[in-house]
Amino acid sequence: MRYQDLLLAHGAFYKYEKRAKFYDEYLRKKNGSKWLSPDLPDEEVNKLFEFIKRWDYHFRGDEKKFKEIYHKIHHNLMELKDESFYTIDLSLKKTMLSIKRIFDLIASCNYEGRYESTDASKIIHTINPKLFIMWDRNIRKGILGSENIQYADYYIIFLQKMKNELRELISSCRKNDNYGEEESLEIIEELCGGKTIAKLIDEYNYMTYTMPTEFSAYRRDIRSDILNKLLNQPLSKTLALWKKQLFSDRYSKQGQLRYFISLLDEAKKKGLISAKEWRGYRSKWDKNPKDRGYLISFFEEKVIL
Repeated sequence: MRYQDLLLAHGAFYKYEKRAKFYDEYLRKKNGSKWLSPDLPDEEVNKLFEFIKRWDYHFRGDEKKFKEIYHKIHHNLMELKDESFYTIDLSLKKTMLSIKRIFDLIASCNYEGRYESTDASKIIHTINPKLFIMWDRNIRKGILGSENIQYADYYIIFLQKMKNELRELISSCRKNDNYGEEESLEIIEELCGGKTIAKLIDEYNYMTYTMPTEFSAYRRDIRSDILNKLLNQPLSKTLALWKKQLFSDRYSKQGQLRYFISLLDEAKKKGLISAKEWRGYRSKWDKNPKDRGYLISFFEEKVIL
């Protein structure tokens, strides 16, 4: 997996997957401090299950059972709290046993007694978005060879395979650039609005195996000369171009706003506008929708062109 493919998948995901906004909405509502306690308040479980149900209409989570399970696995989660997918050592037996225990128990927190592998991956990802990667039936089939390979042992194999992909991703970031490994990943996350590498790998898998037709269409929609630059020039020379591509998606109001804010931040960083002016332009965006195209063009000329 090259970093270019990861970034393109992120753009395609937010263009074509209409449920993408549910993830962002949930993380804004989630109170992370409450999840540090083994005794989760009902409000936090309600918010989590509401998100899962909006993504999977068939989810039948048992909130009481989930709270009991969370209490049981809390110490395992706290042991992994400061880990990311970049830092985790998946060869350590203790680490693998902790992940398996977390996954197996979470997968059983439903009324019907079914093993909910896909929903389990979503739940543990939201608990630690830096570490756990989501999957679904199509992703399992594409990467592991069968959609029915869904238990915790296979989830570990899946994560190990994704570790190999991460190494390729970092190598492609550093090609013809002097970025360090962690610096490369931080740049990628920043370009994608703060999404974690674990989330971005899921988006790449999702667009590759679950929505491949839409992923191909997204690439075709990019002007050939722009796509050539994005794919073949070093990351350091295409940062502004990537921002424009990823944040100014004409099909997404959220994407346009994120892009405009990135332009304002860059203009402020360069001393072109003050903090007060930043707030003024941000207010204009909300009050005058017809002027948004002009505002984007105005700041593109200041910070990109």
